[in-house]
Amino acid sequence: MRSDLARAAALRERLDGAAVDHARFTGPPVDVMDWTPQELGAIWGALHRAARFGHDDLARRALASGLLEQVTQAGLAPILAGADFLDALDAAGEYNGEWEYAVACLACLQGEAPAGTAAQARRILGEPSGWAERPYQAYLLARLAGGDAPALFMQQMEERHARYPMPLTMQELDLLSQLKHDSLLALAGSRHSSFWNRDSIGELDPADVLAGDAAYIAFARAMLEQAARHIAAIHDGSVPYAADAAFATADSPVLARAARLAAYRDEDWFRPVIAALLPLACVAPGTARSAPSQSLAMALGHAVETIPTPESLQALRTALAQVRHAGIRKKLERNLKPAERALAERSDIAWRLGLPGQPGKRRQAMLARALEAGLASEVRWKTATWRALQMDADGEIVARALVWRMGDGTAFMLDGEGAVDAHGGKVALPDDAEIGLWHPLHGGEQERAAWQTQVAARRLRQPVRQAYREIYLPPGDGSIPFAGHALSVRTLLGLARREGWRLDTDEGLSRQFGAWRVSLRLEGRVYPGAEGACTSDGLAVDQRVGSQWQQTDASQMAPVAYSEACRAIDLLVSASAFALVENESSAERDRRLFYLSNLETGPMIGMRRAVLEQVFAQQIAEGRMAIAPRHLMVGRHAIHLATARVTLDGAEVTVDVAAKGSKLAAVPWLPHDEALLETIAAIAGQLLNSRP
Repeated sequence: MRSDLARAAALRERLDGAAVDHARFTGPPVDVMDWTPQELGAIWGALHRAARFGHDDLARRALASGLLEQVTQAGLAPILAGADFLDALDAAGEYNGEWEYAVACLACLQGEAPAGTAAQARRILGEPSGWAERPYQAYLLARLAGGDAPALFMQQMEERHARYPMPLTMQELDLLSQLKHDSLLALAGSRHSSFWNRDSIGELDPADVLAGDAAYIAFARAMLEQAARHIAAIHDGSVPYAADAAFATADSPVLARAARLAAYRDEDWFRPVIAALLPLACVAPGTARSAPSQSLAMALGHAVETIPTPESLQALRTALAQVRHAGIRKKLERNLKPAERALAERSDIAWRLGLPGQPGKRRQAMLARALEAGLASEVRWKTATWRALQMDADGEIVARALVWRMGDGTAFMLDGEGAVDAHGGKVALPDDAEIGLWHPLHGGEQERAAWQTQVAARRLRQPVRQAYREIYLPPGDGSIPFAGHALSVRTLLGLARREGWRLDTDEGLSRQFGAWRVSLRLEGRVYPGAEGACTSDGLAVDQRVGSQWQQTDASQMAPVAYSEACRAIDLLVSASAFALVENESSAERDRRLFYLSNLETGPMIGMRRAVLEQVFAQQIAEGRMAIAPRHLMVGRHAIHLATARVTLDGAEVTVDVAAKGSKLAAVPWLPHDEALLETIAAIAGQLLNSRP
């Protein structure tokens, strides 16, 4: 054995050796972080045998489980060749739950499969009766086993097809023999190949790998165009309509995978196909509230959210405008905002269609959402693309209210004669520049204050909150942000779904911000439909390393991405914390309001204070108002900046606020939309108006 495998041999002896009485007798601690792929390959089978649930040596199982956790967190993978590959397969059990492990071993195989591989593959496959449950893994293992296994696999699939017709799935299976090995591994190695939903987003997508395989590209086009023709025939009456019968449920993932592949490649032919297929799959001919295919409608919605194009996002909006089925509408609405965010990050194609919809405020708001969606990734556009956006009247209105930044760091706003910096100086815009939204963290404290002054002087109401945007920095004391808050589960999950967060019942809520996955960890019973309260356990950050997410320190995130992630979590935490108040008794409500009112002031409260100081500058200078750390004072009244709770000499009072839309002379302008800020300002205006 080579000398560089000596420590692997020693560890393998510990893992495969005689049983010990206590964990302390298994040997010294092991750290595999610096091990080579060859060393990991030498112990791979032994690790998995020892870690298997039910292993009779608990101390050895704990050692192996800990080492596998190290490997997973570090994103490490072995190289398996010859005897190491056979030994790794030997660790797999004889049921389809172990197929994923066996396929992962095959992905790590270096060189030709050694003699004995076929027998191991046939053993792992077990009885043919269960092969149709996981067809991609079963196909790959049957091909590895050889002999009669491939024929038995196809027999099982044909029997399943006879019972539950799935013609597109069968066409895909006929294609498998023409695909590259990497394509087969992508299909078999993904837990989401047969069912891709919004909880799959952020994981490795087999369609991304298949997008480089010419055979599958041709198949994807043929399937989607065939599906579009079929759904059109249903709508024109050529094919009789039956509710939810246009496509087999098992075939919807095939079409959705083809759609994701086409979107990854941004194929020209895909544009008219998705424009017809998604809306028509959602709505029945005539006036019925049913749909030709619920499963396809929802699968395509997830596909658009995963990897949108301008045309697929427009198809999603069209579907939402037409759909009559309440369940489909609810599902597709959840796809829309995340899809807008994802398209903003594809800056090279995001504005290919210009601004869809009728001119007006709704269209301006849609553009603002799309621009803000790219803020965490610091998306930039070529000058020509950025200027083209302003050729539209709504685009020009939005662009003139925002602060922009060139790739060299120069920040500017547009005025009637060109571009100016925060102090009013002229700024030249080169034709070869890259331009994106300015974020407060792009400048220092003085620059932020200068832009706030500019926005206030112009009386701008920014469609994307910028000058007064909250900023968050990693804590310098080692504390964990957003830990220890009591939250309403119902409010938390409802808001999280709308904002594009994924729920993992073991970990909490997660969402991607640029290259990072950020999680809000939760304690308590948190699942769809749950009631009551849970407790936040703080923020956690993962970064993609190879095919795995690897936990990292929050300080490793890009500052803007970290700030935007915290801002999004702050929204969840603050809204869900205050929601508990509404369902509590009077005494509980008073205690919780007192607790919330005395929490450490954060960026949101600080920014409300800064806005109110600008808005009510004259009244503060005249002594009619005052700003305290947590309150806006109007005479003897105090309005809390976190809750909008009003007290008079310490006792809670109710203030009747003018109906929304009433013009308050005391509140002539606010720089951005925020419900609580508007409530505080309106209460303050009402109190000012009522004073003698």
